[in-house]
Amino acid sequence: MKKQFIFLWALLWSIWTIAQDRDSVYRDPVIWLNEILVEEVTYPDQGLGYQTHRLTSKELRTNEGVSFTELLSRQAPGSIRTYGASGLATANFRGTGSSHTAVLWNGISLESPSNGTTDLSQITSGLLDNVAIQFGGSAGTFGSGAIGGTLHLNNQPNLDSGYQITASLLAGSFGRQYQHYKAEYATKNHFWSFSWFDEHADNDFIFNNTARRGAPEEKWEHAAIDRQGFLASYIYRPRSSQLKLLWWHQDNHLEIPNPATVSAPGEATQQDLSDRVLLSWDKKQKHQTFKINTALISNQLLYEDPGALLISETDFYNWHNEIQGNFSSGQVNLKSSISHRYEWVTSTGFSGGQSANRHRTSAHVSLQQNIPDLFKYTFDIRQERVGNLWAPIIPSLVLIKAFQPNLVINANASRVYRVPTFNDLFWNGPGGEGNPDLRAERGWSWEIGGDWEMIPNQDRLNVSLSLFSSHINDWILWAPITASIWSPDNIKEVWSRGAQVQIRSTLLRSELWEVRVNGSYQYTRSTNEIINEFGNTQELDQQLIYTPIHQGGASLITRWTDIEVLYQMNFVGEQFTTGDNNPFLSIDPYWITNMRISYEGTLNKIHGSVRLELNNLLDQHYFARAGYPMPGFHINLGLNLKLSQHATNF
Repeated sequence: MKKQFIFLWALLWSIWTIAQDRDSVYRDPVIWLNEILVEEVTYPDQGLGYQTHRLTSKELRTNEGVSFTELLSRQAPGSIRTYGASGLATANFRGTGSSHTAVLWNGISLESPSNGTTDLSQITSGLLDNVAIQFGGSAGTFGSGAIGGTLHLNNQPNLDSGYQITASLLAGSFGRQYQHYKAEYATKNHFWSFSWFDEHADNDFIFNNTARRGAPEEKWEHAAIDRQGFLASYIYRPRSSQLKLLWWHQDNHLEIPNPATVSAPGEATQQDLSDRVLLSWDKKQKHQTFKINTALISNQLLYEDPGALLISETDFYNWHNEIQGNFSSGQVNLKSSISHRYEWVTSTGFSGGQSANRHRTSAHVSLQQNIPDLFKYTFDIRQERVGNLWAPIIPSLVLIKAFQPNLVINANASRVYRVPTFNDLFWNGPGGEGNPDLRAERGWSWEIGGDWEMIPNQDRLNVSLSLFSSHINDWILWAPITASIWSPDNIKEVWSRGAQVQIRSTLLRSELWEVRVNGSYQYTRSTNEIINEFGNTQELDQQLIYTPIHQGGASLITRWTDIEVLYQMNFVGEQFTTGDNNPFLSIDPYWITNMRISYEGTLNKIHGSVRLELNNLLDQHYFARAGYPMPGFHINLGLNLKLSQHATNF
């Protein structure tokens, strides 16, 4: 581990030395700020004024076949909590909980109203066109749950006239197989697309079971996954209008392993069947945009454990409707929207199969103004009614100021909140009892930071730094009320604060050679500030469980003509598994090193790439969560092919 730290420090020092030893050529900060604002058009409301990491269509294709959970773990080390290679995965940005990240698909929330989370292991990156990881609280813009961050999953296809056929195949260790086929056809006014995938993995890797004396080698069993699904798209574009229809269907079958502390292999299985249908219409004029969205999200989950004689079924439906209006004049942009969501859940955990439902109606207004030679600001305010209760008024403010040389300072502050889930309120199944008197979690989040860019002799160096803090009151936590029954209550007040830095640099760029370096580090202290009478006072001022204080990574990308080599390291610090931070029960810190070698080229009309991935190159044996091991060294071999032709060539 010491060698890894030395390598990372030397890498960052080299970047700084190169920047200092060369004459700097600076751009006008106003021009740079305008470039940033133009870039945001591709990702509306996704990251302007916040520290944001984006995955482009090219990056998603390059990593196609890699699980979405693993891909996000490489981009945001320590921020994805997972129950092993085949288990539940959730995002936990900036020291918050698993239900404090909003996950949006083309602006539509994917969260389950039953538990308030989105299982990221069920997402397939091959069906997406771009992804934006937005850090920080933004409930004023995106509503309940956007406390630690927001994950944007987008479908923004290339609408150029012509056709395109793509195929992606991947085979890897532990029985991993992946295939994805996509066909697109576009004319001047119409666009059709159909994408289908199939994925399988046995996940039967060998690991050192540190839960047993001597840490013997064992095989991880009963952890296979099977996923199939499709995404069908149709877009109609008459003049200045656009009608879009998307249908995302997915069928997931999982084997649920027992924790490594249990000697017998698991027998439980889980079947997830989901459908997400979105219909939107928007009309653009010179200074106005009008948009209507309607979406239906459905999910059926069936959990069966023959050993425990347990069958649990949970079905939920979300029906979203939204009307948006946008008006712009000069340097001012005003946006307003009214949305309604109907949530319905039926579960065997609700007193033997009862259902629960509620209406959520919200109004949102956003004012954005660019004051030349001063700053740009965005002010949002949201009001939501959930059932018969009014949520607190949620304001948020973003300020952006450009300075010389090539420095942009941004700051944002937002009130944040999260309403209780149906499980929190109404669960009455095995081992738990809901609490209908729960209050919504609420608090404030702020961030201040900047982006500094310099181009010494055309070699770019970009440094992004953010200081952040959020304070959440009435944190909902499930705690035991008897020896066998747990129940939620507003037990804690949590303060999460820290710093996050990202560095990107192009050390060399020519027609034949390109060398790029990326680095990131995040320091997070997330502690219990107040614990009420129902909580454990030994958890006061202690770090939240599964929240590493230190996390980060670095990557080196080298390209020579059509060959690219990526070397990547990610570090996740110690994670406590108990609220009192018992060091004897914590998860040890670990480094994960990956390497990818790829070749990309064109033959006639077929563009293709082949890649070899060496994952966990140093064969690190580690646990992402207590009792759930992760695979050691493993290999993937992938092939991507694309046949396309522009309409002018027909």
